[in-house]
Amino acid sequence: RSSDLVRAYPNPTSGLFNLVLTGFAEGQVRVKVMNVYGQLIYSKEVYLKKGYGNLPIDIRGPNSGIHLLQVIQQDRIQVLKLMKE
Repeated sequence: RSSDLVRAYPNPTSGLFNLVLTGFAEGQVRVKVMNVYGQLIYSKEVYLKKGYGNLPIDIRGPNSGIHLLQVIQQDRIQVLKLMKE
């Protein structure tokens, strides 16, 4: 849906950031972060109440550069580019 909104701040990040999800259906959502090589850095499944979520995410570690953040709910995937310093 075009009303789905995925935001991450701060972006660029040192590895600790907030993920804000709005406009999603109430229910399970999977959040994944992958590096440019497609390696999974972070994965978590959360339940969104009323289609809104504000999730703290920690991907601190040695992997700097561009990362892709995916938010998956049922058959919809939202992708956001994340810069890790």
